[in-house]
Amino acid sequence: MTNRRQNLLIAIVVAGAAAGASAWLNAVNHLSFGLVIQQMASEAQTGLLWARLDLDYARIRYRHDSVAYGAALEELGVAFCNDGYWVASIPYLEAAAAVYERALGPDNYETTVEWHTLADALRNVEPSKWSARVESTYRRVLATRRRILLPNHDAIRTVLGSLADMIVLRGTAAEAHGDLAAAAAAYREAYELLQASPFGDNLCRVSQVGENLARILELQGKALEATALRKKTNDACRDIIWGP
Repeated sequence: MTNRRQNLLIAIVVAGAAAGASAWLNAVNHLSFGLVIQQMASEAQTGLLWARLDLDYARIRYRHDSVAYGAALEELGVAFCNDGYWVASIPYLEAAAAVYERALGPDNYETTVEWHTLADALRNVEPSKWSARVESTYRRVLATRRRILLPNHDAIRTVLGSLADMIVLRGTAAEAHGDLAAAAAAYREAYELLQASPFGDNLCRVSQVGENLARILELQGKALEATALRKKTNDACRDIIWGP
């Protein structure tokens, strides 16, 4: 057991004792449970256990509208994500984002990180079920980051890519249902978003989404527009890779 974890267990018991008998007994129960699980669990499960203990300590030690408490909520939510328990992660990540927003305000960069993390988790639960909420959350994060960060900041490029992926998902669903107009509108929106920051992973996305849009345009009888779009996309990607 590392010194940090030893200190954490001691702090839980001490803080619980100071808070009252019931809290102290709860801390002792967690201590006993933790020692048993530590011997039996895999490394990943042990990480989840310690995230639970961190949150137990934060509940006793910190105000529930503090960043420290929000960080403990996020730690447990991310631990669930890391173990593949996406559904279980959602309440903790939702609570963490709300705490950060209360503590730091909606226009703080760290607050946008919490909302982005929540959207990523929702996206892994069941994309079709949560797509509207995920897309709106990414839009919110993007709008905030554009207000507070420089235009070429990596964090803007990251959320642009995430948002474009969700819009493409909407376009794919529309295409599957034969709604070419809706599919074209979605692909075009994603394409224009990605062109705002066509670097890194987004460069591949620009090419893929551009091809999706060109294919729909051809199905709509707009062959000339599709050809022009493919040329524009290829030229832009070439210029980014090799220079104009």
